[in-house]
Amino acid sequence: MTVRWWMRYWALPRVMSARSLLACAAAALAVASPAGSAPSLVLIGEVKGVIDPPTASYIRRCVRMAEERQAPLILRMDTPGGSLSATEDIVTDMLNASAPIIVYVAPAGAHAMSAGTFIAQAAHIAAMAPGTNIGAATPVFLGDQPASQEMKRKAISHGASMIRAIAEKRKRNVKWAENAVRNATSASSSEAVKERVIDLVAEDDADLLQKLDGRRVEVRKGETVTLKTRGAKTEEVEMTVGERFLHAVAHPEIAYILLSVGVIGIIAELYHPGVIFPGVTGVMCLLLAFYSLSVLSVNFVGVALILLGLGLLVADLFLTSHGVLTVGGIIAFVVGSIMLTSGAEPEMRVAWHVIAAMTTVVAGFFLLIVTLGLRAQRLKVATGAEGLIGSVGEVRSVLDPRGSVFVAGELWRARAEGEAIQPDEEVIVTGVEGLTLKVKRRQEV
Repeated sequence: MTVRWWMRYWALPRVMSARSLLACAAAALAVASPAGSAPSLVLIGEVKGVIDPPTASYIRRCVRMAEERQAPLILRMDTPGGSLSATEDIVTDMLNASAPIIVYVAPAGAHAMSAGTFIAQAAHIAAMAPGTNIGAATPVFLGDQPASQEMKRKAISHGASMIRAIAEKRKRNVKWAENAVRNATSASSSEAVKERVIDLVAEDDADLLQKLDGRRVEVRKGETVTLKTRGAKTEEVEMTVGERFLHAVAHPEIAYILLSVGVIGIIAELYHPGVIFPGVTGVMCLLLAFYSLSVLSVNFVGVALILLGLGLLVADLFLTSHGVLTVGGIIAFVVGSIMLTSGAEPEMRVAWHVIAAMTTVVAGFFLLIVTLGLRAQRLKVATGAEGLIGSVGEVRSVLDPRGSVFVAGELWRARAEGEAIQPDEEVIVTGVEGLTLKVKRRQEV
């Protein structure tokens, strides 16, 4: 039995069988995990500023995209709070999402206050960067009217029960969450992770992806998903142009400026009818201002005072008040501006420098109108008989005292003041009585 025969009939067939088995095993593994070699995908959204309907629409779109692409969604958040109705919509979408949602309060210095606390608690995983804070979720009521105490109590009770249910579902600190609503409790990132308000603290996005890897989260219908975020590919989901515009408009200072500019534009159109541009601009600004005010928590007594102040300034253009209406209008405008957001969080108030700037603009605008009006009253009349006053004419028939004069290319009846004036002498028109001119000899004037 030779070596050639041994290789041909015994050793070679066994080597080929082993190779076939290895190839089959590799094929089976490839079929079992077709995306095993491809990096996983993580979607990242940005929630910054006031929580409003455009923000709710944007987050809903992000959640739907994450569900369609079967990818976890990270919402990087920095918000002072916002609309309760928009917050409820966001929380509902997050609690019923079939894709893992991670809320990450970042960067350092960011916060998740008021509505942001509800959103963070509703996430499958809540994370914060060092130097951030969360809490103070008590509903804000502007104006502090005594008659609204019962409504305040009901709203606080509703908010407490809502966040308690969210914290229970996500297995977080229920007591702390309720205190955030009832007592405006807040916590730093280190305190929040100790109190089980959040799940982890991450330095940045890369650190967050590392710490999320391997975590198991329970999504809708009891399904459990293991996160594979180490080395994952990230994709930013940005707001659309429409969402950005409406979100930018929904800010107290923008609403305040739009309201003031809108009223000024309409007044300018009424003062100069037919110009069109100021009127169209004013109506558009007012509509955007009313949209913004409907989204924000503002004191509508302040809105009424602002409108009253502008109305008094307008009234002073048509009534003789010797400046009383103007002073009253400016005072009402300033007081209304201060009251507009006086009870809101500091980040949601109209800044003093904005109030001062708009007051200066409004006062300057009306001062300009009054100045132009007074200047127009002093102008010499340029048409009709009164427009001839001060004109030089020539006597055609003796004025003793009545006769005729030639003025501005026309022959007029005239009456001389003083001595008789002979033909061809020059006279100056000093007044008008009906269709008769009063004149004087030019040398006498």
